[in-house]
Amino acid sequence: MDALELLEQLTEIGANARADGTELAVLFPEERRSDVERLAPEIRRLKPDLLEALRRENYEQLWTDPYWIAAVQAQAHLREFWPFGLRERLEKVAPDLYALLDVELPREIDRVWDAGGPLTEFRRALDRWVEAHREAASKCGHLVDRFWGVDETWPRGFHEG
Repeated sequence: MDALELLEQLTEIGANARADGTELAVLFPEERRSDVERLAPEIRRLKPDLLEALRRENYEQLWTDPYWIAAVQAQAHLREFWPFGLRERLEKVAPDLYALLDVELPREIDRVWDAGGPLTEFRRALDRWVEAHREAASKCGHLVDRFWGVDETWPRGFHEG
């Protein structure tokens, strides 16, 4: 695993890595502590590479694959509006919407990715995924009371690598 793959895994579990000089902080929701602890050995091993990647203005530009860049950008858009904890609530209170967000649309994205489909088709699939999340947050965001994002205060849970 390299630093960029680790940053992707952290993003997928709802964690956010930040560099401050020679210090690395991984912020995460308390309910994801076990996921972050599982990654802790890799975080420590890759600390110098993580710090270097995070110091760059847009670390996703390190990738040269335009499909990868598009996927990272789509995930970044979700952080702008997605309420923390909503996905778990949707699974219980709106299983059809949950299935759309976490099964059907990701399958569509994977299908285009795996087939090496046109970048425009891949971006359209990602846009549908982001827009479906935006609509779900708009309709169901009231189910949770904590939002998370790049400049927000994170819920309990803090790990320094």
